[in-house]
Amino acid sequence: VALKCVPRRPVVDCARRITPPTLTNYLSFTDWIMPFEEEPLSALPTTQPVDVASSPAGPSEVVAAEASPPEVSQWSYRGKLLLAPMVRINTLPFRLLAAECGADIVYSEELVDRSVLQCVRTENTKLRTIDYRHPDGKLIFSTVPHERLAFQLGTACAANALRASQLVAADVCAIDINMGCPVKFSTQGGMGSALLTQPEKVELTLFAVSYRRIDAPVALLDAHGRRERCRMPVHSMTVPMLHVMQVHDILSTLVRNLGGLPVTCKIRLLETAEQTLQLARIIQSTGVSALAVHARRVPDRPRYWAQYDAFKVLKEDLGGEMPIVLNGDVFLPQDIPRALEATGADSLMLARGAMWNPSIFDRSRSKLQPPPKMLERYIELAMQTENNFANTKYVAAQMMSNHGRALSYQALTRAKDYASLQAAASAALTDPHFERATPHVPVLEPAPDLPHAMQLPINAWRPVPPHWRAVQARAKRPLAADAAVPHNAGSQRLCVEAHRPSAY
Repeated sequence: VALKCVPRRPVVDCARRITPPTLTNYLSFTDWIMPFEEEPLSALPTTQPVDVASSPAGPSEVVAAEASPPEVSQWSYRGKLLLAPMVRINTLPFRLLAAECGADIVYSEELVDRSVLQCVRTENTKLRTIDYRHPDGKLIFSTVPHERLAFQLGTACAANALRASQLVAADVCAIDINMGCPVKFSTQGGMGSALLTQPEKVELTLFAVSYRRIDAPVALLDAHGRRERCRMPVHSMTVPMLHVMQVHDILSTLVRNLGGLPVTCKIRLLETAEQTLQLARIIQSTGVSALAVHARRVPDRPRYWAQYDAFKVLKEDLGGEMPIVLNGDVFLPQDIPRALEATGADSLMLARGAMWNPSIFDRSRSKLQPPPKMLERYIELAMQTENNFANTKYVAAQMMSNHGRALSYQALTRAKDYASLQAAASAALTDPHFERATPHVPVLEPAPDLPHAMQLPINAWRPVPPHWRAVQARAKRPLAADAAVPHNAGSQRLCVEAHRPSAY
């Protein structure tokens, strides 16, 4: 309707194109529905990546040209263990600890594009770190040379995403776009899972993003001197609650303009398998290097089982051209081969399991190392990198959050400085609580509105809550004949308890 309402100007020469919008007004709605200044076809510039240096000056333009980028020629997302992005957790010392334990790729916490654009890049010669700080001196992001780091960006704007990515491109190995975080911090700015959902159902006929490309002229004129509508080749469909053009726009813009730097994204499952598959195919068409899928839907809580069956269907339908990374419900070393075999995932992304004990990344060990040992090493790295004490204490508390009854944990929560924090970590090494403690595996339950999750054979080794049958009774669904039902309704485990290690 909007296109029909726009008055057309007479076209003198049919062999003309329309000048593309500039970077500054690139995302304006009127930029791609209003006529632009016309120029002869021969006068149009050759397609080139955008040079952010030509945009208005500001703190975001401070990029060290002499910085040597990390080696990305062998960067791959197959057969890897990845540290998942976690807000306030994935600061530099924890990433270093995860990499030290064996993580192949570590993700930064989600950083908002507008915050990154205000940063000034500095090199700390004392600590040998590369810091990105706001003009007021506040540290936003820090890394070290040659860290195998994927920088996760929170964005709802392709232009801002591109400028922020180009700012940090010399110091990271990949750019990841967060499209799955359901936290209000992300969604209220149109980021995270807000990129996948909107309040009402809409029918989206997907037009080619060439209307809004940064690096190419916009729309061709047809034989009558009128604009052509170029539909995307295969995606013309009804997709409930899907910001398809915005997703495609952000990813394709980064892929085209970052000079070979790997671009990935992380999503969640949508309401139906068909919607998830359609979204994944659109993402695949942008040329991203990998797709990470948190095998839960946007409204699902962490206490619900990950939907391995839905992930497996998605993986089989997409084929093997694009690596698919599984995120969800990997808490012990024994879970790693099981999850890979059950889903066919190319790699695994670990979040809570890695936060509680980063030694899960160590492939040479069949058992986890004691949590106090991991805590002590984390505090050492935090002190070496001069990490903010409040953040260090928060991460330490999260690492020990499953051992709240330990006296050393209580001492940790009372720590006021690094000295008292170190003392608490040292006390934990001799705390008798950890001599009898077993690795923590959360008690999960099926999502109440997903019947198939109750009878999923793949999840046969998952912990089962005592109120299993009560949940099913409330849902008024009969048990399937082949359901993986515990022999004892009060049991906290299925009949594979023997596969769990009894101690660290």
